[in-house]
Amino acid sequence: MQRRLYFVVSKLSDAKSVFNQLLLARISDKQFHVLARDDVDIGDLPAATTLQRFDVIHSIITGLGIGAVIGIFVGIIGHGVLSAPIGGAMLATTLLGAVLGAWSSSMIGMMVPNRQLKEFYPAVERGQMLILVDVPLAKVRDIERLITQTVPDARFAGVEPTLPSVP
Repeated sequence: MQRRLYFVVSKLSDAKSVFNQLLLARISDKQFHVLARDDVDIGDLPAATTLQRFDVIHSIITGLGIGAVIGIFVGIIGHGVLSAPIGGAMLATTLLGAVLGAWSSSMIGMMVPNRQLKEFYPAVERGQMLILVDVPLAKVRDIERLITQTVPDARFAGVEPTLPSVP
């Protein structure tokens, strides 16, 4: 089981120091991401992915549910108006509604900032960088201590209670 740690830094040199300390602690570079304003240079550090930056996953789940409910109602109306068989029509419209709802909601989610990072956006807008690090549960306190002691300007900003299954 893994947890996501958050650190906020003001300078690129601090972000690189955090990255180097994590590599020395045997944390893979694939578990490290930096979220910064578009005009802030993060050099060769790994940038936050689309799924980390935007609210795509939450939007897909919401759209899936809403689309399925609309599909059920369309199936009921189709049965009443067209006398379509209730079983097949209901299943088809529910599945179609769920797929269309998830797809359209994912497009909307690509434009909405990630709600889990909401508290960090003011710092990012001021030009600071948010570092996201995924570490094994057993290493959380050790990594937190290591970073705050070796990179004094890095501010530990919390732990996400559960890591999403999709990075």
